[in-house]
Amino acid sequence: MTLRRLTLAAVAAAALLVPAAPAVAAQPGVVLAGSQFDDAHALDAVHRLGAGWVRVYLYRNELEPAPGVLDQRRLAAYRAAVRRHAWEGVRTEVVIVGTPAWESGSPEVLAAPDPAGFARFAREIAAALPEVEAWEVWQEADAEKWWPSGPSAAAYAELLRATYPAIKEVSGATVVLGGLTGNDYAFLEELYAAGAKDSFDAVSVHTDTACGIAAPSSYHRDPNGRVSRWSFLGYQEVLASMAAHGDGHKQLWFTEMGWSSSSAVCDQGVWAGQKPGGVSEDQQADFLREAWHCIAADPRIGGAFWFSLRDLAPDDTPDHRFGLLRADWTEKPAFLALADVIANGDRLTGPCGDFTGPSIRMLRLGDRGRSGRYRTTLRLRVAAADPQHVSRISVFLDGRRVRTFGTRGPVMVGDAVLPQAKRLRRGRHALTVLARDANGNDTTARFTIRKVGARVSVRAARRR
Repeated sequence: MTLRRLTLAAVAAAALLVPAAPAVAAQPGVVLAGSQFDDAHALDAVHRLGAGWVRVYLYRNELEPAPGVLDQRRLAAYRAAVRRHAWEGVRTEVVIVGTPAWESGSPEVLAAPDPAGFARFAREIAAALPEVEAWEVWQEADAEKWWPSGPSAAAYAELLRATYPAIKEVSGATVVLGGLTGNDYAFLEELYAAGAKDSFDAVSVHTDTACGIAAPSSYHRDPNGRVSRWSFLGYQEVLASMAAHGDGHKQLWFTEMGWSSSSAVCDQGVWAGQKPGGVSEDQQADFLREAWHCIAADPRIGGAFWFSLRDLAPDDTPDHRFGLLRADWTEKPAFLALADVIANGDRLTGPCGDFTGPSIRMLRLGDRGRSGRYRTTLRLRVAAADPQHVSRISVFLDGRRVRTFGTRGPVMVGDAVLPQAKRLRRGRHALTVLARDANGNDTTARFTIRKVGARVSVRAARRR
């Protein structure tokens, strides 16, 4: 990697820092999975939490059993639930998914929808449920689980372009881009390239990823230097992509966030059988507070829905233990943590994630001979320190790397000999020391080497 690329990565990392703007309270909510949308226990729990939003699923294949025919019984149940929440001061976001077999010709519930048919249905259902304040168009279209025919940004962009104006014809509700799996900034950029820019009011992400056990403040980077979509803090990359495409004024929603409290081993994905499938119930509560600390500090985030209110089933599997409540409706520590956050706000202090590179100290530079002049072979000793561990120190002379130290630790000390100094031409030359921490954050220290005749002098470069 060249010095230029490393420097650009450092600049990109700095751009990800959460703005030091006054905190604006994002709207807290919970996801009511399955039949919880109209369950009396769920309604009571939402009231006890004090949540301002609920998110529910609406399957088109169940609501529209025949072309243009709505199941009035199911529709009435949704209408009653939405109104009951509204009476309690709770707003509702509805995500529309599902494709009727009569349209797709397939028994696959999540078959890719016909844009025109989906848009017609969305318009009709939005008119029938005017109290709904946000509509999410499908979800996780970037994942094969929810788009079995194979994710296609072009196909999903077409669905958005058809559905957005259809809903807006009958409703002033917010239209939300279906939750991206993790923080899939790459798929979002494909959507922009496919012409979806003006077909949503907000972008949403789903950070309740399978077997996620890392704390919200920890993260790692992709090879391109951007924060990974699988890290909670990767949401900042989504915001960066939105801003880069002229949507910096739009908000980001977490329409699903959470950590499983399963004690089982991971049972899916590349880590199946190799890591825990969840965290403890106490850790789940701590992670909720920490995630909210990040969210509350960022005015670009409009809302966050914890997935889910209740465990999906009593069995201990990673997918079934995301709830704030256990399957028997008893409260986990996370339930009390969210209730406290809603009632009292963010109680944590300090930055959300470490985006600061290591500190660098030059312990020794140069090698004086008996004459008091520097020899043309320069020696240096440099130290770097970082609470996240220093992963490496690199030394560059006139932009070319001449030495790298790679011992990982909270403090790293390295010695280097620069024999290239013997071949230096007269004049000024740049000596740069770059240190990188375990999160991929860089710090640079610059020095100027000056050669006049046989004499070589070194001093710290002036800061601008």
